[in-house]
Amino acid sequence: MRGHSTDSLILAGFEQALPEIWPTPRDPFDFENYRIVHPFALTGIAALARPRSGEAGLHLAPCNYADPHSRWAWGGMGLEELLASTTPRSPGEAGRTAKLRRIEGRKGTDEHARRMAALVAPSSGDTRQTLRYVFDELMRNVVQHSQDPLGGVACAQRMDPVGRYPHKVIQLSVADNGIGIPASIARSAGADWSVHEAILHAMRPHVSGAFAPGAYGSEENAGMGLFVVPEIVKRTAGRFLISSPMGSLYIEGDPQYASNHVIKKSDTSYPGTLIAFEIPLIGPEESPFPDIQFSDILAAILADADRMRPGKVSIPVLRFEAPPAGAFQCLASLAIGDLDRSSALRDRLLQALVRRANVAVDFMNVRLATQSQVHAILFEPLRVAQSLNAPLYVVNCTREVRTVLEFLQGYALS
Repeated sequence: MRGHSTDSLILAGFEQALPEIWPTPRDPFDFENYRIVHPFALTGIAALARPRSGEAGLHLAPCNYADPHSRWAWGGMGLEELLASTTPRSPGEAGRTAKLRRIEGRKGTDEHARRMAALVAPSSGDTRQTLRYVFDELMRNVVQHSQDPLGGVACAQRMDPVGRYPHKVIQLSVADNGIGIPASIARSAGADWSVHEAILHAMRPHVSGAFAPGAYGSEENAGMGLFVVPEIVKRTAGRFLISSPMGSLYIEGDPQYASNHVIKKSDTSYPGTLIAFEIPLIGPEESPFPDIQFSDILAAILADADRMRPGKVSIPVLRFEAPPAGAFQCLASLAIGDLDRSSALRDRLLQALVRRANVAVDFMNVRLATQSQVHAILFEPLRVAQSLNAPLYVVNCTREVRTVLEFLQGYALS
């Protein structure tokens, strides 16, 4: 491991991997030996270095705070605190860094997703909120399917214009030391696919390692995390890498914002699952994408996902009108974004439907909603309402929320 004074720990286009450190090297890994260590590589290293019961993790040389590269990794990015399982003394450099964080369980991802989204869209509340839930679902997907008892690791860092970066971008990454995508797909879907077939399957809308082919989500997961992120990358000239045992897939968006994207398969691999992507800063004056333009991009991604689903709804269940007098009504704003409250609200809606009450969901004070948020509340009620030939009324709904609800209805009733 000695003497690596090159860019050994970056992907010169993300498509080269880090075979000299996967699996565990015989010599300690020392950050002093590397000129550049990108955040995504640090995330992968951190996921492998955590101590596990009965197993030796990746062996890291102790931090030398006199060396800037070692000091950046251990202190600036929070590696020391992560490995010690202590709370970070600071969340990271304001406007630049979301430190390495352990993510475990569905509640452990939300705060880190918020910090990541704030880096990408610092001046737009609506876009930031939407991205927060996109990133949250992506991290939950990774943790849910990895079977890594320690969960995952994630971080984000702003990359300023220099070298290959024509403008500010945010590099985000999440990794685990789990079973990997091919094994997860084989376990849940019974499919004996190649690594690249498994990765491409996991990246389809509504489908991930948790679901068999043709199954569209569950009561807690819309299966959209691994679809939305690479689609954003394509439309914003970003970069995306997903690596698992036996292979990787790399995507680079067309720099002319057309459809001539670079998509490469490779045999380089990561022991668990490593996902890294770069997207431009959204909203500020120095950004190539104003807020309103990025909102259009997200709408186009949902439209593409809708075209990819099999079947269409012949008889809609949702009615965007006032319900009959005496209807059972509930406020979505009291539950949306919180999975426990969403589950409780979903159960109340199901009980009302079963007793044949008219049911209305009020979206007052909900300006935006993501696919996962509305999925957690309404996926099962939509299917039950269809079987009972009963309508579900929706009131006080913005145009943006209605688009997401109609999309949910499309695949829930397919």
